[in-house]
Amino acid sequence: GSRPLFGQVLSNLIKNALHSLASASSAPSPGDLRVDVGIHHGKGRIAVSDEGVGIPHDLQQRIFEPFYSTQSGAGSGLGLTFCKNVVESAHGTLSVHSEISRGAVFMIDLPLTQGPRALTDPPE
Repeated sequence: GSRPLFGQVLSNLIKNALHSLASASSAPSPGDLRVDVGIHHGKGRIAVSDEGVGIPHDLQQRIFEPFYSTQSGAGSGLGLTFCKNVVESAHGTLSVHSEISRGAVFMIDLPLTQGPRALTDPPE
């Protein structure tokens, strides 16, 4: 199923956030890395945010390209491409909002599906 793949997506986004925090000039504080889950405009949203170095505006779309990496000498440049492909295969979107020196927020938006009916629901 897709559960292990989404686990890897979250792992990649969290690792990237930790790398951004490690690259920042000050030591990370509690709350500098957050994972928030909720509903946004009728879709399920998972947001991974950090208070790290941020991503320049002109690079924000390139980071999803295969083999592109902002980490010189580290990483294959495939992590965010993998994340975007997994999310899009589930009919979702992966987007980023970032400002230099103010961190980044990666947002996964997924369609909500109806869960299985409760056993007490009357048959149709």
